Amino acid sequence: MSLFEGIFSKLFENKYISPKNIFSEFKTKDSITGLLDKVINCKGEASALAYSETLMIKIENLNDKELLDFFLILSKDYDFDNQELLQSVSNYANNNSNQNYTSMTSKFNSKRMEIFKNLNSIERGTIRLVNIRERLLNLIKENIELKKVDIDLSNLFKNWFNRGFLVTHPITWDTSAKILEKIIKYEAVHEISSWLDLRNRLKPEDRRCYSFFHPTMEDEPLIF
Repeated sequence: MSLFEGIFSKLFENKYISPKNIFSEFKTKDSITGLLDKVINCKGEASALAYSETLMIKIENLNDKELLDFFLILSKDYDFDNQELLQSVSNYANNNSNQNYTSMTSKFNSKRMEIFKNLNSIERGTIRLVNIRERLLNLIKENIELKKVDIDLSNLFKNWFNRGFLVTHPITWDTSAKILEKIIKYEAVHEISSWLDLRNRLKPEDRRCYSFFHPTMEDEPLIF
């Protein structure tokens, strides 16, 4: 790993603070909608992390029907504020000042995008959101109105998984079994049929293999 990659990874590592270390006794009986509002409106970083972790746990434990209801709430109640958006566009059309431009562009983020950003800030937030999106995609097949929720989430992923954010690590036969198992599972271009097949690819001394990782998903090989 280069010096720059190491520093960059450390920055991500410090950013994603576990709320468990901040609020070990934090508990709430809030409903999901109550937590959504607190995640958006909470001012303190520690409280925001704690509420975001609690919300994430609730989401992860929803069954398919409950998850559908949750995404419908995000779609309908946490969309753009149309009046504010139209007003800001009108203001910029009449006076294209820097202030009006800043105001207008800030209105193009839906409330649910702010929720997703906060959820991404918790421990392992990125991979947990990836898993939630997988369930969302299954629900979209019969609930097309959820598509805009996925558009917001996928746009955030495009920014978070920008190639400049990724780091490379060498992959050898001594790499953790958890990562090697995922490489066997994920590799699609040159399919890996077994552990022996993988060993034969990694073992030759004249061969060097690397994988791209996101700093917040250190055990998830993205590109091999």
